[in-house]
Amino acid sequence: MMSKFYFFCCIFSLSFGDVSAQGIEFFHGTWKDAMAKAKAEDKIIFVDAFAKWCGPCKAMAKNVFTQDKVGKFFNSNFINLKLDMEEEDGVSFGHKYPVSAYPTLFFLDGDGKVIKNVKGGQQPEGLIALGEDALKKNDKSGKYEEKYLAGDRSYDLMLSYVKALNAAGKPSLKISNEYLASKPAITENQQLAFTLEAAVDADSKLFEQVIVRKDKIIGIIDKETFEKKCEAACQNTVNKAVEYEMESLLTETIEKAEKTFPDKADKFTAKAYMQYYKSFKMNPNTCLLTGHWPKKQIKIRKY
Repeated sequence: MMSKFYFFCCIFSLSFGDVSAQGIEFFHGTWKDAMAKAKAEDKIIFVDAFAKWCGPCKAMAKNVFTQDKVGKFFNSNFINLKLDMEEEDGVSFGHKYPVSAYPTLFFLDGDGKVIKNVKGGQQPEGLIALGEDALKKNDKSGKYEEKYLAGDRSYDLMLSYVKALNAAGKPSLKISNEYLASKPAITENQQLAFTLEAAVDADSKLFEQVIVRKDKIIGIIDKETFEKKCEAACQNTVNKAVEYEMESLLTETIEKAEKTFPDKADKFTAKAYMQYYKSFKMNPNTCLLTGHWPKKQIKIRKY
């Protein structure tokens, strides 16, 4: 647990420092590299095709991409890429995906298929709505659901089904728990990989298994991927703590963040507290100094 002094410094920095760090995190590499990453992670790639002289492009870069809510949504769901269409990599991209107006926003799958593209600047709510629509259009869970309902419980099918549900933002915990409770004939490594994929919320029993078996999971999946998935699960539960005004759930999540991605836990904790108390229109610095915290709590059912 970080010291109160360090925590205060983090909160102060987040309150008055460069808020761009809370916005969209853009991939550093070529568009082909980003495409390969999207395919490997079974994600959609979001491309901001812009020009330096474009007014709406500058406005989005300054006022939209830096928004905390925009960053949380896009960082969780997409591989994000900015391309200056007048530089080499942008020109290369434009040969395959012509752009006639700036900005043009693309949503592409890992195979390069255009899921959605929109011309013109967007406000935060509009950009998130575009992303949500792209996720719905790219929902692959239906093809796995048909086989699942027909009785297929093979490991490959179940893992693909849960991944597709998670990618589309659909509930998967019940299906995951039922599958593991059936004691399927799978290897230990398969069980570890499935558990990590299925543990989408930090307040679930599956996430508790992830903590217990952390070293073994990292042994078969690289540390970066492990920590990224754990951070996403913790963020989902922070969002739940905000929705239900449940400080105890926030505290529980922060404790689990320290166990699963300790190197990034301090920064995560500071942002989590900032998100929680700002949602109640309360100054987090004042809360820290006075000890005045919201008290409303309700129970959340665990799967």
